Amino acid sequence: MANEEHVALIKEGRLDWNAWKVQHKEVIPDLSGADLREEALGGAHLNKADLKGANLQDADLNGTYLSGANLSGANLKGANLADARLGSAVLIEANLTDANLFDVDAPNANFTKANLRGADLIKAGLSEADFSAASLAEVSLSNAMAEGAKFTEADLSGANLQEANLKGADFSNANLKEADLSKSRCSETIGLTQGQLDNAFGDSDTELPSGLTIKFA
Repeated sequence: MANEEHVALIKEGRLDWNAWKVQHKEVIPDLSGADLREEALGGAHLNKADLKGANLQDADLNGTYLSGANLSGANLKGANLADARLGSAVLIEANLTDANLFDVDAPNANFTKANLRGADLIKAGLSEADFSAASLAEVSLSNAMAEGAKFTEADLSGANLQEANLKGADFSNANLKEADLSKSRCSETIGLTQGQLDNAFGDSDTELPSGLTIKFA
């Protein structure tokens, strides 16, 4: 259950919230289960906040500081998280369908079993992020920096991975049907098989592990 004082204060806007947070640095915000639909929270300092199960559908979180925050089970459908800071955040089973995560900074974030179908992750910083069993169907990960990311059993069908840096990423049992790997860097990936690549496509600039090939679009 959310702290009602915290909920009321965050709804006052970023300036009031951030001013309060400066005076209460030791307080971990409790916004668990809060209804924050369509709220304008861009630039708010919510590092380590408890946002489990919060409803943030269509909320503006542009540039919001969410490092270490717990967003497990949160509804972020259609939310604007462009330029947000999500380092080490927990988003297990969160709903991020059609969310805007353009240029988000999310190293070591946990997206296990999250639904990111149709999300925009262009230029996202996702090094060592965990997308195990996540739905990434039709997402755009072009130019993403996903070195060491974990895509084990993830659904990447129809995903755009053009020019993504996937060095050291784990694709064990991932679904790459109709995924576009054009110009992507996959030469040092883990778990990538010829069977997976037979269902994907790329171009002459796609970097693959030795012995593997990919069809051109």
